[in-house]
Amino acid sequence: MKTIIVHAESDKMKKITEYLKELKVAFETGDEDSPYNPDFVEKIKKSQKQYKENNYTTVAQEDLEKYLKP
Repeated sequence: MKTIIVHAESDKMKKITEYLKELKVAFETGDEDSPYNPDFVEKIKKSQKQYKENNYTTVAQEDLEKYLKP
């Protein structure tokens, strides 16, 4: 597998990603201007994936103190 790094304006990125999807090429996009720490973003994405897979725990409101106290 080879890697290509493309630096493009946001208006051109849409066309580029559409083209790559048509070719069925795996790709990742990133936003250098993102104000968020990449590690934090990765944790959020992991959490969202777990939620979609029903891999989470619910806590009743009356039990919150048990879970929040150290």
